[in-house]
Amino acid sequence: MRKPYRQEPPQGFHGPVFVIGGFVLILAIYVLSIVIVLGTVILIGATRFLPVSVEPALEPIVATIPMIEIPTLQPISTFIPVVVASPTPLVVPTCTLKVVVTSSDRARIRNGPGLEYSVTDIANPSEVFNFEAYNGDNTWIRIGIDRWIYADLLSVPRCV
Repeated sequence: MRKPYRQEPPQGFHGPVFVIGGFVLILAIYVLSIVIVLGTVILIGATRFLPVSVEPALEPIVATIPMIEIPTLQPISTFIPVVVASPTPLVVPTCTLKVVVTSSDRARIRNGPGLEYSVTDIANPSEVFNFEAYNGDNTWIRIGIDRWIYADLLSVPRCV
């Protein structure tokens, strides 16, 4: 026995529910626009009947603001160490220091002072870096923003 042939509806047609829903939506938009127009006409027409009061203009209020003398800032000629926010306290030097990788192996550069921080780069033996700061217990040396090396792998910082 053959199955009866069933013709599929054309694409985009989803039955009478969508047709009725579309009609209701168009009708709702039409009614809303009529309400807005009538409301505007009523409001504009109602303003003709509002009483208009004529009051004298208010006098302006004049306030006196006291003058404050601002001191002139003088430039500072000496170097002031900057404290950078870090999970551990920093000891900041007062001169330009360099450090050298003394380890025979390559040293890991981490993004913080401790083994729990991830490795971001590798330093080769005898590579030179600018010394920026120690961590609080002098076990790690900061050589840049978020760049730290274990202090035992570097030379003692020297002024340049």
